[in-house]
Amino acid sequence: MENKTDNAPDTNSVFKVLDEIVKKALEKEDIESELMTAYYDFFNKLKETTGTAAGFNGLSEYLFFQAIRLYLEEHLPCEFEKVKPKNDEGISIKSKETDPQIILTRGLKLKAEWAKTTICPDIVVYKKKEPVAIFEIKVNVSSPDTADKDVSRYRNNKVPPGIPIYFVFFQPPGGKALKHYTSFLEENPKRAYAILGDPKEFPEPWRSKGEAGRDELREPSDKCKSLENALKKLAMDCKG
Repeated sequence: MENKTDNAPDTNSVFKVLDEIVKKALEKEDIESELMTAYYDFFNKLKETTGTAAGFNGLSEYLFFQAIRLYLEEHLPCEFEKVKPKNDEGISIKSKETDPQIILTRGLKLKAEWAKTTICPDIVVYKKKEPVAIFEIKVNVSSPDTADKDVSRYRNNKVPPGIPIYFVFFQPPGGKALKHYTSFLEENPKRAYAILGDPKEFPEPWRSKGEAGRDELREPSDKCKSLENALKKLAMDCKG
């Protein structure tokens, strides 16, 4: 009897292309802008082809998750393998045959003794089962309530000083929403940062959006960090 999957399209090839995009981005100085541009290019092409990009999500987190994974595999060095999370939700990978063991999760509940309430960050990196970095991927935040919830969960859980929190803004919000983020960054110097792309390479209509928020987040500059510097620190924190 013919296997129904024998003639199925190889969807894995799509992810191979995405991974090649990530690898090329890691060779550039402005990694975050390369990843964001790839996201917007895909978004625009999807909308042009289908007439809508509604329901389009997951790619932004995938691109940054893979960037972290591939960077650590090269610089630790190590090799990651997939772990099946409970309830088949989220993604978890762990380094093979390394000491200490490094774990990356995406969309899973944060596991830490200090976490008094449930937090499900976009990406968490663990060393010896303890969080060493948190990444929140923000493509488009316009609601002040959403921004308030984003930062309040970290305030309420009192994240230890040694664990950096990175807010990756594709399009920084404006108005009251931005104030929630800037207040949190100012309250937590040298441990909470904004990662911003350079919009000059973004395709339209994204190139001209978020300018006011981007300028405010960059002043003073210690509120921001490049993805490259964040990855360098992460690799150092994961060693030994």
